[in-house]
Amino acid sequence: MPSDRDIQSEISVAIERDDAISLRKTIDVNSLAGQSVLDGWLSVASQLGHLASIRVLLERDVNVNWANHDGETAFSYACARNQFAAARILHSHGAEINSVDSSGGTPLDWAVCHGKPEFRSWLRSVGGVRNFEWDEWPWPPPEHATLHPDK
Repeated sequence: MPSDRDIQSEISVAIERDDAISLRKTIDVNSLAGQSVLDGWLSVASQLGHLASIRVLLERDVNVNWANHDGETAFSYACARNQFAAARILHSHGAEINSVDSSGGTPLDWAVCHGKPEFRSWLRSVGGVRNFEWDEWPWPPPEHATLHPDK
């Protein structure tokens, strides 16, 4: 019988590859459907935009609104990483669109920095709200400056 560490490794590899068949098999063989051990993996799949993995996890009854210790959810990760398709799937499965993380930000707050304009518009159309007042970033977002000591 595989150890918990081995199982977590198999799940990680399957999500990294967006391999729905392997992910489904690992979950089913180890009777993990509906168990909280899977909940955090939805955030990983969402920030990567791995739609096949997201669908498998949702089919296997993960908590779509599970939040990590900073209050970040799979939906907020999708919004912060400009993963529009992932956000739409999560929304259709009941994701809380106005969750608030430990910094006070909502998914729309993060999308105004990292999401395409049509993503931002969609979030507003489904009831997304902002808690912060900063200006929306242009698209594409500015690249982070790199410091060069010799310049």
